[in-house]
Amino acid sequence: MEINSGRKMILVRDTFELIRRAALGLASFVLLITALTIKGQAQQTGPSIKERANTASANTLWYNSTLGVNMLAGRFLMIIPTLAIAGSLVRKKIVPPSLGTFPVTTPLFTALLVSVIVILGALTFFPVLSLGPIVEHLLMYAGKTF
Repeated sequence: MEINSGRKMILVRDTFELIRRAALGLASFVLLITALTIKGQAQQTGPSIKERANTASANTLWYNSTLGVNMLAGRFLMIIPTLAIAGSLVRKKIVPPSLGTFPVTTPLFTALLVSVIVILGALTFFPVLSLGPIVEHLLMYAGKTF
């Protein structure tokens, strides 16, 4: 019985260690990108990013043709499904409002719309926050220091 609980304790400890390392790695990556964006390349040593990026030329026949085809496909092939959706919406019959119709001119609709927008916006940043400072704070309260 104790062996199983010992295994579970080891698995839990290893899981927390893995989460801590992932959190530190992701937080370090986010901070690095932020620092590079804010500070630019003022304190960078060696060749700059711009110089390293210019070593390979993209002005070749292969790059020009494939990038051109990709841009055309990305721009114009997306029009086909959009027009198909618009056509199906046009063919729909207009249904008069009934008891099951949700009015869009009420404060309830406004509150629901704003809350959905706020929740989706928060969920965009939650993974980075939960793996970074929040987990570190919880682990600090658990007695783990780094």
